[in-house]
Amino acid sequence: MLTAIVLLPLLGFLLNGVLATQLGGNVVGKRFVTVVGCGLPLLAFALWLGVPEGRLTRLAAGLLVVVVPAIYLIFPPGNEGGFDPNYAEVEISAHFVGVLAVCALGLALLRVLADMRSRRRRRYLSRASRPRSGRAAGPPPADAPPAAT
Repeated sequence: MLTAIVLLPLLGFLLNGVLATQLGGNVVGKRFVTVVGCGLPLLAFALWLGVPEGRLTRLAAGLLVVVVPAIYLIFPPGNEGGFDPNYAEVEISAHFVGVLAVCALGLALLRVLADMRSRRRRRYLSRASRPRSGRAAGPPPADAPPAAT
C-alpha cells in the first residue's frame, strides 16, 4: 500500500481523504473531513506539478460561472412556503464547488506572489554579485586632471 502511495501520488491523496473520513468523520463531520482530506493534498499536488496561475484562474471562473449555477438549476430546493430548514443541506454541493473555486484562486495568488518574490531575490542577488568600482558614479572631483579629448 505504501508503494501505491509513493508511485501514484494522486491515489495517495484520495486514499488520505478516505482514511481521514473514516477516522475523523464522526468528530467534525464526514463531508468536511472528506473535502479537507482530499482537497488539501490535491492542492499540494497541483503546486508540485507547477500548474500555471492562468489555468487555475480559468478553472475558478468556470466553476463559479458555469458549475455553481448549473447545480442550482439542476437540483432546485423545494419550496416550503418560504421556509426550508434543510436548504443549506440541499445546496451543500454548490457550496463545496464554490470553496474549490476560492481555493484555486488562493493557489493562483500564492503562485504569483512566489514568482514575484523569486524575481525580486534574483534581482537582489544579481546586484550584489556585480563588481563595484573604487569610487561612486558621479561628476569627477574638482582636483582631477582634465580628461583627454
